[in-house]
Amino acid sequence: MRYVTFPLTGVVAFLILAGCDSDTAGPVLTVPEAARNQNFTPWSSPVSLGPLVNSTYAEQQPTVSKDGLSLYFASGRPIDPNNPVADQNIWVAHRDCSDIEVPACAWQAPVALGTNINGPYFDVTPALSRDEHYLFFSSQRGHDNCSGPCNRDLWVSYRDDVHDDFSWQAPVHLGAAINGSGEDLAPAYFENEGGQPQLFFTRGLQSAADLYVSIMQPDGSWGTALAITELNTHGVAEARPSLSADGLEMYFWSNRGDGISHIWESTRESPTALWSSPVLVPSPISDEPSAQPFIYSHGSTESLYFMRTPAGGSMDIFVSERSRRGSF
Repeated sequence: MRYVTFPLTGVVAFLILAGCDSDTAGPVLTVPEAARNQNFTPWSSPVSLGPLVNSTYAEQQPTVSKDGLSLYFASGRPIDPNNPVADQNIWVAHRDCSDIEVPACAWQAPVALGTNINGPYFDVTPALSRDEHYLFFSSQRGHDNCSGPCNRDLWVSYRDDVHDDFSWQAPVHLGAAINGSGEDLAPAYFENEGGQPQLFFTRGLQSAADLYVSIMQPDGSWGTALAITELNTHGVAEARPSLSADGLEMYFWSNRGDGISHIWESTRESPTALWSSPVLVPSPISDEPSAQPFIYSHGSTESLYFMRTPAGGSMDIFVSERSRRGSF
């Protein structure tokens, strides 16, 4: 296992609502599935993660641990019901097994991460490193004295014990090469075994949201973040990237084409290659507005977690699954 050292000189809430109205019609454009999808069964009908995870507040930005038993997400529910604060915080829920069709495998009641992670500001968009020693997230911290809405930056926290979801240390700011003058949100860390680690993220909000990437330099510092021009579209949103374990597949959400939020996917031939032209993730996921995807693979099964807004409700987390053909 390789451990990454982040420069201590360098060690938010991503609440994009654009187009997430369940009463809005589906996509206008018909886009073919990516070629790799032919190796899998169709995505299953999305199901809610249930009433313990999804409350009357907004739940979003899911991230699942490597063993599939810990779910990190952002929620607007108050940490202290007797002293509610109107902000977003990062929570974690656990389960005993990962079969979504087995009642005993349901997610248990979530618990807010400690005060090292959650403060009196928006703390959101959690993302784990592959070795799970690092938690990347977005936060307004460091802007306590700003007037009006505060921009969010990317931060990272370390823990020694990857089995302890409440031992995160004080977070470290990722520095000016990644964090600009505006909103920097929704990180996705790709360790890139045999190469230079890459940090993908979103810069901006709504129609100004684009996908960016920074490459770690040999000295452990982050290189200047660059826009992923082959995936970004002028005047619409591309946001919340999520990468497969090998770094060759990316899911993200965009309101390109018809102005409605949907989940798209792109592939690349190697960690240094350009990304392919994105394609819409097919039905049934594309049947309703969806956003903030997270791709999780375990054995022959892939799970796609994402956010939807049920009619008359707040944002909730859903999941859909598919299996590799010939794995039955």
